[in-house]
Amino acid sequence: MPPEEEAGKRKAYADELPSPPDPGENGARFLGWIKKRGFNATYEECDAYCSPLGMDLKNFVKEMGPDLIIVGRTSHGIVIVKVMDRRWASIWARNYGYDIPHHSHRMRL
Repeated sequence: MPPEEEAGKRKAYADELPSPPDPGENGARFLGWIKKRGFNATYEECDAYCSPLGMDLKNFVKEMGPDLIIVGRTSHGIVIVKVMDRRWASIWARNYGYDIPHHSHRMRL
């Protein structure tokens, strides 16, 4: 049996194809960033990240649709951006090369 076909030895994510819609280069960069923060962050943080990229966050969320990513409000009144379909976000971030490895944790400086 070839090494690729051994049980438990498949290459990670080898058979995963990204499903539409395509977020584009900057969108994938944003998805990789928000993934590292637990797939949700405050609107202000997200907008501050997207502005230097030349990306309009409201239009991005609207284009991707509510099944994939939403802007909502917490019970405390804080506006957040939340990724609803984590698998979709992970695959696109990985496809564009913006998936941050597991051990690259944020640290307090």
